[in-house]
Amino acid sequence: MALAAGLLLSGWVLGGRPDLARVSIEGDQLVIRRRGMVRILAFHRSLRLDRTAIRHVAVIDRAGIPPLGLRIRASGMPGLQAGMFSSDNQTGIVFMLAGRAHKFLRVDLGRGKIRYLVVQVADPDSLAAELLPGGRP
Repeated sequence: MALAAGLLLSGWVLGGRPDLARVSIEGDQLVIRRRGMVRILAFHRSLRLDRTAIRHVAVIDRAGIPPLGLRIRASGMPGLQAGMFSSDNQTGIVFMLAGRAHKFLRVDLGRGKIRYLVVQVADPDSLAAELLPGGRP
């Protein structure tokens, strides 16, 4: 009981951080590195995706988060959704790293098993501009 309460509390506390991941461009790859305890709760340390697969980049609020299906390898708790989920329409996998922020970075991918990323970062507006085609290298 105490362990479950501790996990729920840690998820709520972590979800309040402004940045749950560091997102960067390394060569032709989009790299998402989870920060702190989120690495454990999301079941991955980093995620590398082909930058040319990026179809759309946007800053969204909670209403723009794609509906989630089954939890594949993820922690879902109040205030923090971290890891891989199936999409509700079975088009692929959603990588979610979202806490209690008001704005998130959403990246839609045109190929690969991961079709959508939703990531809580400190400045989603500038990161979205950087990831758009023709954005900063």
